[in-house]
Amino acid sequence: MLYLVFGNDEFLREEFVGHLKARMRELPVGEHNVDDLGHDTSIGDVISACSTAPFLCEKRLVVARGIASEATRTSRSKASRVQPPVTDALSELVAYLPHLPSTTHLVLVEEDARPIGPLIAARPDAIKREYTRPREDALPTWVSQRARKQGVRISSAAAKELAELVGADLRALTSEIAKLGAYAEPGDTIDVQHVRMLVSGSGPSVFALHDAVAERRPGAALAATRTMLNRGMDPVELLAQVAGLVRRLLIVKELVAQRRPLTREAPTFGLSGSRYLLDKLQRQVAHRSAGELERAYVFLRDTDVAIKTGRLDPDLAVELAVAALTDLVPIPSHSQT
Repeated sequence: MLYLVFGNDEFLREEFVGHLKARMRELPVGEHNVDDLGHDTSIGDVISACSTAPFLCEKRLVVARGIASEATRTSRSKASRVQPPVTDALSELVAYLPHLPSTTHLVLVEEDARPIGPLIAARPDAIKREYTRPREDALPTWVSQRARKQGVRISSAAAKELAELVGADLRALTSEIAKLGAYAEPGDTIDVQHVRMLVSGSGPSVFALHDAVAERRPGAALAATRTMLNRGMDPVELLAQVAGLVRRLLIVKELVAQRRPLTREAPTFGLSGSRYLLDKLQRQVAHRSAGELERAYVFLRDTDVAIKTGRLDPDLAVELAVAALTDLVPIPSHSQT
């Protein structure tokens, strides 16, 4: 089987290739039958890899990037820009494709669609996937569709705001959608305020604060805190965000200590099941003890009470809490707020 994956958006191309790799690795011994060849691979190397029999498996996956473009680049001239010439190297691949073993799935990835014409002619049954970057005016629609695919509910206004903040970088947009989904409560719809508060394109975000606190970086944590307070964020809400972080760290700490699988168990405690987010929390909690996290959680609870009863100025209380959690000042052993 031949796959021709082309278009000007590298993220979408590689996402599709990643999907094919994941399906291959689901097969018994599948991970040992994936050849992802480098950019300096020759067509001879590609043919050799394709002709190799699978190892204890039904199929073999071979991925090569840019080989058709590279084969035609040296011979391309102004007169041949519509259809690049078929070079000797490319002719070798074209001649081989009708004889591609049925056990091999060959994935050819190209940014430029022009060199693949001869490949399509050689294998009319090839599966073709074109991935082009959305126009600027179509980005909000793309954001809404991607959010739906990731199980995230987002308003049309929030999708437009996110597209304007991040721009046409689809990889960054996908990452921000995942972060927003991890922040939202089940059933919530992401709105404009969520985007402005959480997305890095709008300045220091809650996620930046989370990372700085978890990684004990007081300068970055206090700078993010002050910036968000200056932007008008409610200090009680900001304190709740920090408390939520400590709770997540404590849950991950306990699950790891009990050797329970994070991706399966974490969602039962209200955490995201994202492997990326759980791995980050596990790294961040590695150098904190459960006792320290418990004291921090009690301290944040007492700070919240002190704010709501008027015993502490809200902005000052939040900054003191962030300073304590990043070891700039000690966390009180007992409530001193």
